[in-house]
Amino acid sequence: MRANCIAFPISPRNSPIAVAHLISKTEVRHILVGRESAMEELTDAALEIIRDQYPSVEPPKTSPMPLFEELYLSQTETAITAQDVPYIFKGPDAIAMILHSSGSTAFPKTIYWTNHRFSQLALIPWFGERDLTDKVFSLHVMPFYHGMGVLQLSWTASCGLVVSAFEPKCPAPVPTADALFEAAKATDSNITFCVPSFIEAWSRNPEYVKWLTTRDGVLFGGGSLNKEAGDYMTSQGVSYMAHSHININEAEVGYDWEYFHFPDLVKPKMVPYGNNTFEFVMVSRLLNEQSNTFCEPSVLNTQVAGIGAYATSDLMVPHPTKPGYWRIHGRTDDQIMQNTGEKVGAYICRILETNPGPLENILNQDPHVLSSVMFGRGRFQAGVLIDPKPAFRFDPVDQVKLADFRNKIWPTIERMDAYAPQHSRLFKEVHCSFYIMITVAKPSKLFMYTAKNTARRQAVINDYEEEINALYDIVEESTQSSIPPPSHWDIVSAIEFVRAVVVKVLGHTVNLYLIKVDIVADYLDQPAGNMDQEFLAACFARLRTSRYAQNIAELYSSPGLPEAMQGMVAKYIGQYPTRPEGPLQPRPLEDTVLVTETTGSLGCYLLARLVEDTNVTKAEVCAQRRGLNPNIADSKKAVLLKGDLTKDNWDLPPTVYTEMHRSVMHIIHNEGSLSELDTICIVAWRVDFKLALASFESNVKGVRNLIDFSLKSCLLDSPRLIFTSSIGVFQ
Repeated sequence: MRANCIAFPISPRNSPIAVAHLISKTEVRHILVGRESAMEELTDAALEIIRDQYPSVEPPKTSPMPLFEELYLSQTETAITAQDVPYIFKGPDAIAMILHSSGSTAFPKTIYWTNHRFSQLALIPWFGERDLTDKVFSLHVMPFYHGMGVLQLSWTASCGLVVSAFEPKCPAPVPTADALFEAAKATDSNITFCVPSFIEAWSRNPEYVKWLTTRDGVLFGGGSLNKEAGDYMTSQGVSYMAHSHININEAEVGYDWEYFHFPDLVKPKMVPYGNNTFEFVMVSRLLNEQSNTFCEPSVLNTQVAGIGAYATSDLMVPHPTKPGYWRIHGRTDDQIMQNTGEKVGAYICRILETNPGPLENILNQDPHVLSSVMFGRGRFQAGVLIDPKPAFRFDPVDQVKLADFRNKIWPTIERMDAYAPQHSRLFKEVHCSFYIMITVAKPSKLFMYTAKNTARRQAVINDYEEEINALYDIVEESTQSSIPPPSHWDIVSAIEFVRAVVVKVLGHTVNLYLIKVDIVADYLDQPAGNMDQEFLAACFARLRTSRYAQNIAELYSSPGLPEAMQGMVAKYIGQYPTRPEGPLQPRPLEDTVLVTETTGSLGCYLLARLVEDTNVTKAEVCAQRRGLNPNIADSKKAVLLKGDLTKDNWDLPPTVYTEMHRSVMHIIHNEGSLSELDTICIVAWRVDFKLALASFESNVKGVRNLIDFSLKSCLLDSPRLIFTSSIGVFQ
């Protein structure tokens, strides 16, 4: 740039045909080629493609990239001075630099930065909430062919930050998570700039986490950070600075670290996309402005009210309580629209959407997985294609090795399934088609990666189109559509139907009384017409065929849902206990508060406030860290209990239960989850719209037991019961 050239850094992760495409689009005249053999081979292959496929394009000349020693340690007297190449300013609209997109879905696209745009980007820190002057920025792993790396060139001039980097070597140091940490620590960097996968790796090393808590922050971009790792690091005191080309996050980041707000220089238009998601469209100016002095998009691809704008394809979700704060959800072009075959109403076929980004992030943390790509657009079920790490690669034609690999990564798949919506899960049940949908890349057909070191989603899916179609063909052949469900459900027809399904799957007659597989009880309430393999796999869970047939028959012959709900209400109302006979105790001078479920955000903050309240002498709870003071649970006021609201005396020792009767003045019944029984003292309401009514009976019984506890209190003023939960429980 100083030599009056237009700089165009190109990612070496691009394929030769992609590099040739970029060269042809920008009329490159000269290429500086890195000294590594991989760089030379990529350049030679790209130039060969230009000669063969772009005859009208003159192939650029090449020169080896100068080494650090040649530029700054040379003893020759032929060095070029500033006077030899005077700088010529060509105006604010002249092109200063060309970048390219990552090319995740197609060929990378060129992005032109003018002198004016470069000066606008230099002002980004001025609109942030952190003073970056004299701060040492670790840019050890940030490539300068990406906007996140290039921006620092202008920021060093605009706000005086200091850049730390690896020692210049050839070949360049390998940018691993460990190497970056050691380098950032050695240079005493205040802010470490990295990709999310490095933070996830650091979260597993207590020494790394301890040092990061002493820094100003960790700046990440290029993808989303796994929530589990993010929550943990935040709870330990690590400060995040989520980064984009137009924002550095606010000064203090707490439990809601995933959310950010746009700085004043950006003019956002949030366009509804459905399911409470919005696409971020960057408008070049407001209606009452002639122009946006500080930030105009480099590319315009749409209009808002007649004004040029850039539709980013970034999907965001608003903060539930803080207006103007947003969380990254994914990309519009990444969403997998699935046709589940479910009927809504009489004729409409239900379409469900899978957001692959967060699910792939979870799977990519597995020690056996290098990268993963989910697929299934327009299909009834999503699948995943995995690129194993080099040490674990094999030919997936070997079914024994493939099954062994699936078993190795299955704990991570279960973590992913726990996060995923029901239609996006990847079940492993024996003979279930969805186990087949977890497949592995071939050593002869490895993934292509972007400059961000993420898989080129669409390119990978296109490369594996034949294999993906073959997987769905196998699933189609193994479906149970040839066994129609009975027109009328009773115990006889249900037994015959279940037996026919089992025999068809196993291929021969077996003793059905001995069959056992993992249970998936979520699907007991599916309609008979939708009994695909997902449902059938659940039907065989730990129960004999005749028993399950009886359950199915009862399901379709039982009263309707409203009657069942009314029956449960009738079961748990009335016959309330009377107040204890004899003298009642006066209200204690200080309050004792019982809080159920303190592993969630609300319960955790309730605990923190109760411990701080001078009027509260005891808070009987169980807590989990949420970015609060880690000493809260150690407070003498907090009594951690483990019990079960559905059992007599809540399954607590008699002395503890009696003492609670004598002291508890307030009961805060908070939202909880049955899956957390091992870590909470008392389980509260479960919010899960996929489960049948019977799954919630323990919660209803628990609320009734809390009411009885309050009424049977030995205190003159019985404890007050406060119930809190999501408004969604009334759906």
